[in-house]
Amino acid sequence: MKDIRDMEGKIIDTRMNDLRIYEGRCPTLRAQRDGVLYVKNHTIYQLTGYETLLLQGFPKEYADRVKDEVSDRHLLMQAGNAMTVNVIKLLGQSIIGFLEVNNET
Repeated sequence: MKDIRDMEGKIIDTRMNDLRIYEGRCPTLRAQRDGVLYVKNHTIYQLTGYETLLLQGFPKEYADRVKDEVSDRHLLMQAGNAMTVNVIKLLGQSIIGFLEVNNET
């Protein structure tokens, strides 16, 4: 455990009998998540449902509104089933840009 606590800023993904360590990226959020942990100040924390909503790009106002109304487990499931808002927005903008360029020619 000490070795893991010394991995400042790392994300630890547990999947049944598997342990993966990430740096500079986050594993895919899944609805049936066994656990995503992270190391901050030499302490191991579990990613909360609230944090996963923010990672998925949901507005903070939305996450603030539901964090006390919906169980943490259900928030994790909802975030795992969601498409990442920021990615969908960029995809939409890219498609619109492509269509605008091709309609001009």
